[in-house]
Amino acid sequence: MESAEAILARVAQVRWFAAVGSRAERAEGQAAAERYAAAWVEAWPVRWAAGWDEARQVVRGLDDESSFWRQEESWRRQAAEAAETAGRGERLAATLHRLSVFGYEAVRPAVGDEELARVASGAALCAAGAALTWSVAEDLLSPQPNPFLAKLRLFELGHWPLGKWQETIVVL
Repeated sequence: MESAEAILARVAQVRWFAAVGSRAERAEGQAAAERYAAAWVEAWPVRWAAGWDEARQVVRGLDDESSFWRQEESWRRQAAEAAETAGRGERLAATLHRLSVFGYEAVRPAVGDEELARVASGAALCAAGAALTWSVAEDLLSPQPNPFLAKLRLFELGHWPLGKWQETIVVL
C-alpha cells in the first residue's frame, strides 16, 4: 500500500511529459508500460507514439472505452464511495485539494496545440487524483492493489499513456 502522502510527494517530483517522443529506451519505461497494459481485462501489446502529432491523432480517435475512462472512473468511484462510507470523505477532499493546489500549470506540457495541452494536463491530473483517491481507501479495498499506480508510474517517467488504439496500448 502506498499512502496519499507518498503519492503527493512523488507527484511533486515528476518531470511531466519530459520523455515524450523519446520512446522508452530504459527497461524501466518498457516495464511500466507493460504493467499498465496488463492492468486491463485483456492485455494488449504496447506501442510507443513518435511525438505530439501522433498523440493528437490517437487522442482524437479514442472514445470512453478505448481511453479506459469508464473503467478508471468505475475504480475511482468505488474508492471514493468506500472512503465516504468509512468516514474518510474530509480526508479525501483535503488530499485532492492539495493536488489541485499543485495543479494544471505544473503538469502542462510545452506543446503549441492548446487543446492537446489541456487533454494531456487533464489526463495527468486525473491519473494522480485517482491514485490518491484509491490510496485513501486502499485498506478497505484490499486485496485489490491500487490500479492507478502503473499509469502514474508512466507519467513519472515522463510519458503519457494515451489508451487503446488499433489493438495496442499507445504510450507517448
